[in-house]
Amino acid sequence: MDTVSPLGRSALKVPRLGVGAMTWGDARFALFNPAKQAYGSADGVEEEKRALETSIAAGVSLFDTAAMYSTAPRRAD
Repeated sequence: MDTVSPLGRSALKVPRLGVGAMTWGDARFALFNPAKQAYGSADGVEEEKRALETSIAAGVSLFDTAAMYSTAPRRAD
């Protein structure tokens, strides 16, 4: 997983493949994480730990932890 691409127009280079980890973490904070409300949580910390370790062992170095993304701004017509 050593192929990298520029991130947007920045000089930052990121791997082309990553792991979405937005639903990982303490379930008590689900109120603040729409994805956790929509998709649910893992079956505990041990499952999340195994997923992280397996990902790292497979060469993953990009973990996307965003709880949500903004929508595109609407154009005024």
